[in-house]
Amino acid sequence: MTLFTSEEMKARTTYKQDISGPIKRWDIKGTAILDVLVAPDGRVVCAKSLTGHPMIRKSVEDALIKWKFSPAEMDGRQVAYVGRMEFTLCNILCGDSVLQ
Repeated sequence: MTLFTSEEMKARTTYKQDISGPIKRWDIKGTAILDVLVAPDGRVVCAKSLTGHPMIRKSVEDALIKWKFSPAEMDGRQVAYVGRMEFTLCNILCGDSVLQ
């Protein structure tokens, strides 16, 4: 199975979903690191937080499960892959919240 870095994963993104809900209104700042399992067709099968504040972790997991990625190929066929992604969330004092 192939393992991609956060920057490689972000470059493979074909659809992004921003966080939603009350966390967008709270004055909160933090970083979450997640492992992401992507199916051969580019769908996110699983997003599991490794670090970060619990409120940030859950919000990022919920958004990330809706992302889509470019398929990866090995020996001419599409394969599942894993990536480790890092996101920083900063609301209110930092401007609009955006997963980066």
